[in-house]
Amino acid sequence: NQDLISFPTLYTIKVIGVNKSNFVTEVLDLISNDLKNLNIDECVSTKLSNQNKYISINITTVIESLDTLNSIHSNIKKHKDVKLVL
Repeated sequence: NQDLISFPTLYTIKVIGVNKSNFVTEVLDLISNDLKNLNIDECVSTKLSNQNKYISINITTVIESLDTLNSIHSNIKKHKDVKLVL
């Protein structure tokens, strides 16, 4: 519901997927059109699961609108190795 979040807002997108060599780069490429000025060094962090099978990516950035947030979620979900997007 758009009323629950007022935009623009600082938002963290969490992506969990299979730990493959290019997974983080591929996810960031999927959202590059929506987040053109994303500073990867400052806004993106990753963490491996205990057995290194999965990786979580946290992307914290300003989201300008609900449409942008929906587009980001939709684009990330297209990746075959994504297990969860929050």
